[in-house]
Parts: sequence; C-alpha cells; structure tokens
Amino acid sequence: MKRAWEVPFMAEIKDSLLQLLLVLLPIVTVHIYLSLHRPSKHVEATLGLVCFGTMLLCMIFAFPVFDFYYADLRLVPFIVGILYGGRRFGVVMSVLYFGFRYALWGGGPPFVAFAALHVPLIVIALLCVPLFARSGSDRRAAIGLALVGLASVLSFAAIEFRIVLSPTDIPSSFYVFIAVYYAIHMVSLWVSIMLIQSGLENRALHRELKASAARTRNEALKLKQLLDASPYAVLMVDRNGVITEANETFFVYNPNYSRESLIGCPYRQFVDMYGFDYETTILAAALRGEETRLKAIDVKGKMMLSSAVPILDREGAIIGAVGLGLDVSEVYQLRQQVSQMERLSLVGRMAASITHEIRNPMAVVRGFVQLMQERTTLEHQKPFFELIVAELDRTNEIINDFLSLAQNRITPKQMLELNDLIRAMHPLIAAEANMRRIGIRLLLDSDVPPLLLNDKEIKQLILNLTRNAVEAMDDGGVLTVETRFDGEAGEARMIVSDTGPGIPPQTLERLFEPFFTTKERGTGLGLTVCLSIVDNHGGRIDIRSEEGKGTDFIVTLKAEAADSDG
Repeated sequence: MKRAWEVPFMAEIKDSLLQLLLVLLPIVTVHIYLSLHRPSKHVEATLGLVCFGTMLLCMIFAFPVFDFYYADLRLVPFIVGILYGGRRFGVVMSVLYFGFRYALWGGGPPFVAFAALHVPLIVIALLCVPLFARSGSDRRAAIGLALVGLASVLSFAAIEFRIVLSPTDIPSSFYVFIAVYYAIHMVSLWVSIMLIQSGLENRALHRELKASAARTRNEALKLKQLLDASPYAVLMVDRNGVITEANETFFVYNPNYSRESLIGCPYRQFVDMYGFDYETTILAAALRGEETRLKAIDVKGKMMLSSAVPILDREGAIIGAVGLGLDVSEVYQLRQQVSQMERLSLVGRMAASITHEIRNPMAVVRGFVQLMQERTTLEHQKPFFELIVAELDRTNEIINDFLSLAQNRITPKQMLELNDLIRAMHPLIAAEANMRRIGIRLLLDSDVPPLLLNDKEIKQLILNLTRNAVEAMDDGGVLTVETRFDGEAGEARMIVSDTGPGIPPQTLERLFEPFFTTKERGTGLGLTVCLSIVDNHGGRIDIRSEEGKGTDFIVTLKAEAADSDG
C-alpha cells in the first residue's frame, strides 16, 4: 500500500496551487469590488461570508499528505473571516466550521485533536477582534500572522497527540512539509489582509474624496452666490490675461456681453472695446504683481471705484488676477452737488452781506462820472470816463450774478414759447456778435410746445450762453442757436454751439464751479448762474466739446413741466 507522504511531488504542488487559488481568488475579487467603489453598507458581513465560503471549499478540496493528515489552507479564510466579520459572525462561523468538519471526516480521536487545536485559536481570535478593528494595515497583518503562528504550534501539538494515541512511523520529511505549508499559510494570510486593506483604504479614500469634492462644490456654489449677490462687479483672469470668471453684477454693468461670449475672451480684447490701453489697466498691473486699492476710474461716463490684486499659489507665484469695481456714479454726483451747494451757499451769504452796501454808492459814483463826462471840455479825457462807467457796469453785473445765486425762492413761471424768447433776444445777441465778425444761425423747431418758464431767467440763460459762445470765437466764426423737440422722451432742447477752439477735458470738469474761469476779466459766475436757472426749471445742462472744432451747450427741459405748478 502506497503511503501518503510518497505521493508524487507534482501532485502535491498541484493540490497546493489549487488551495492557494481557492484562498486568494475570492480575496482578489473582493479587492477589485472594493476598488471599484461600489456602494455597500455591509462590507464586513460580505467579507465574512466570502471567507466562510472559501473555507468550505478549502475543506472540500483538502488533499491527503499522510494516512491521518489532510492538507488545506482553510485556516486562512477562517481567521480572516473572524477578524473582519466580528465576534458574532465569528461564533456562528466557528459552530458551522465544527459541524462541517464533523460531517466530512467524522468524530473520534481526530475530532478531539481538531477541537484541541481550534478552540483555543477561536477564543484568542475572538478576543483579538476589537484590537484588530482599531488597528492599521500593518498591525492587522501582524495580528493575523500571530494567529497563524499559534495555529501552527497547536497543529504540531495535535499531531504529536495523535502519534501518542496511535503510534505511527512518520518520516522527518513530513514535518518539513508541515513547516513549509504553514509558511504558505502565513504568506497567503498576509497577502489576503493586504489586499483587503488596500481595497478598504481605496474605498475610504474614494468616499473621502467624494465627500471633499461635494464640500468643495458646495463651497464654490456658496462663493458664487455670494459674488453674484455682491454690488461689486468681479472679473478674474488667468496668468495669460484670459478671462476665467465674472459675477452677475459684472454682466449688469456690461449688458452687451454674455457669460458664453466673455469667458475665455482675452482681457486685452475686452478693454480695447472701451478704448483703454491694456498695459495701463489695474488688472494688467495686478498680473505684474502690483495691487490697486479703491481707485476711481471713469468708464464711459460711469465712475467706478476699482481694486485689483494678483492671485497667488502656495509658492507665491502669480497664477492670475481678480478685479472688483463698484459703480459710485451717483455718490460721485451727489458729492459734486453737495460741493456745488456749499459753494453756492457761500456765494449767497457773501451776496446777501455786501450787495446792498455796494450798489447804492456805486449808483452815486456812476451818476457823477456821467455828469463829469458831459461837462468836461477835454476830449482826450472822455475815454477815461467811458472806461470808468464800463467798469462800474461790469461790477454791477457781478453783483446781479451774486443776487441771482443768492435768491433761494420759487420763481413764478408761465406757459411761454421758447422760440419766441430766443427771437426776442436775437437783436441783443446779434449786436455783440457783429462787433466780433461772428455769424448767427437760428434753427428753431416749430414742434417745440409751450413750456412752463420764467421769462427773465430764461432770457438771462440765453444771454449768458450766447455771450460765452461769442467770447470763445476771437477771429470770427458761427454762433448757432437751435431748438429741438423729442416727442418720445417729452423733452425740449436748446443747443448753443460755437466754432471756437473747444474746451480741454480738465477744464470741462470744473466749468460750473463758482469763481472758476479761464477768462482774464471773467467772474466765474456766469455758467454757475446758468446751472442754477436750469435746475430751477427741473432740467439739465450738458456740454459736448471737441478741441479744435467747437463746443455745444445743451439745455434739456421737460415738456411735462407745463402741467406742474410754477
């Protein structure tokens, strides 16, 4: 009869490889399943069931190595199943394990040896479950290897126990085989735990990344909602100056752009549309590392309070820039109006305090100067008297301007034809224009309806604007007074144009400031009076000027003013 240890070597290798396949194939499958990040709420229970099935397969395909010993790797899935399945599952698995062992190979002394081997191992394994659960991969592998080492010691003790019960001549090669086979146990258990841990860690990492990505998306959404709700227009560019993001307020300020047409557009191309030099913009400066804080920039008539800072990575390298702009046009205009009102208030207080003290003595002086002019017989002195009278008249005009600004009362208005008032002032305007060889054109729109006007104030407005236009043309030119009516807007316009040298931009900003003048003999109050008159009529006055071509003063009055109370 052929003994088990005399089985050909190749057959043992084949059976051992089958056992390894039975042990590792399910574990590899679990590893792949976990690495695919499939959702599962009972990973530990699934692992326990897989290990239990693997253990049964190993027992079924166990191969005899000696007459009384069957070799298999069942302890590997058994230990792994207890450690990952938990104590409850470990107890159930152990009971079923004993039952299948009894069903396959019966009872008797071998079963006693089996129980002597496994009961201590099971108890220790169950006690190690809490420690295993809170350990890392390396420590889990060490616990599994320690249990396999304990199993190998108990296995040798059980073999010796069987030899004592039924003496058998066992060659030393059998012990070498057992030692090698338990080394295979350790290797396969270590590989199993490493594969399972790798799958679990990948799954946990995927969950963490997924949760982190969800948090990042939520934070990005919150930030976007915050930016969209901000009154500041926000624009971001990358290091190459390409627009990458803009909030909703930006599109409110720039209605000609949509998100699709703006994102990905070079910022240089965008600023070219507004006539700005790219290199001088604050975003271009931010890409060079310069910060700009709260700089007022005029963007096509809008006063924008703007800031721009570079965006840096962790190493401090510039990866882009962000610009912010707030439309403060109304605040800017209100500030100008307050400043204007303060200046007018100063003028009013001055006028109220000095007017009456000056006009009466001046009237006496003028009267005596005229009397002296009539009675003098020296012709060469008459020009001096004329000069004195002219200067007294100019002084009187200044006082009248002071009084116009100082009067803070509602002036009576009535329905008047704007064109008729212009025609009434035409002779006076023509007389002064002819002295300077200046032509006059009246382009009066007959559609202009009657407006609620103060006769005296509107005549003074016409005279001041036309006189300024005439004085702006030293060597001839054309003075044009034009009226228009915009039926859709319900507005009447009076446009006083000259063909003079135009007004520099820096001067335009200060034209309506009291006492600001560019004339050698000007008072700086004429246009201030004009602005006061237009404001009193609920209108507005705009200036359109081009250097070298001339200037247009545009007075706009609401036609609806005809229905209001003067």
